[in-house]
Amino acid sequence: MPAIFINMIEGLNAEQKKNMIERVSEVSAKNVGVPQERVKIMLTERSPDQVAVGGKLLSEGGSNGFLYPIVFINTKVGKSDELLLRWKKDATEAISETCDIPIENIAVFFIEHRL
Repeated sequence: MPAIFINMIEGLNAEQKKNMIERVSEVSAKNVGVPQERVKIMLTERSPDQVAVGGKLLSEGGSNGFLYPIVFINTKVGKSDELLLRWKKDATEAISETCDIPIENIAVFFIEHRL
């Protein structure tokens, strides 16, 4: 059962959030071979006064380079590199297309566990 944590600066509207979560859930279920109901997603949005780059809050003019989503996908150990790369590509495209964010501004990381 994958657990996916999407962290980003606030600003998406309700429709974008809904579409992003649906698409990421859909591509994750497809890649892992589980029912979509088993995919868990937690979206965390931060205001610009809760994120800093180089010691400077974004609300105070800190770097805009940090405005992209950072995604952590928790999954069991043992997935092939090919599967993980495809899953990363599919999740990145899903976020990009539903939120109008350039693909190169989305970071996806895997956390593999034994449990």
